[in-house]
Amino acid sequence: MGKCLVLLVLAIGFAILPSGDSVAAVNGPFCWTIPPFTDVLALTFIMDGANTAAVAGRDITTNTAVGGAAFLEGDGVTVNMTATVGQGDLGSSAFMLQVRFDNFTGAGSGRCQVVNTDAGGCFTGTNISFAIGSCPIGALAAASQPSGPRAGGD
Repeated sequence: MGKCLVLLVLAIGFAILPSGDSVAAVNGPFCWTIPPFTDVLALTFIMDGANTAAVAGRDITTNTAVGGAAFLEGDGVTVNMTATVGQGDLGSSAFMLQVRFDNFTGAGSGRCQVVNTDAGGCFTGTNISFAIGSCPIGALAAASQPSGPRAGGD
């Protein structure tokens, strides 16, 4: 029994040893506006060296986290993201975005859906566009609160 346990531990240990340098690369942050909403998203892509990436960032407008995954294809990138708007209570909501970005322009189009439709925002499905731009000065350090409709509601 003791020998089996030692062999099992050694096998697991060798299996999880790194086999070389990491090929992960961090790209970003990049900022997009998402008309018809006033939100500005700052997103960073953590590439795994293949054709997938993790997406992390924040909605600068509401100062909330945004996370998701990206799949790289020949002519673009498909990204699925989620975010929570506001503190966790009955008036807050989570929203989901699925966007297809063009490799050449950085622009994207897709759909936005919100879980709690009473919170407003993009409700059960709104066509959205992503317009790439520069990140507002200081936007990555502090949240701003511009007026106007927000993807996840108020």
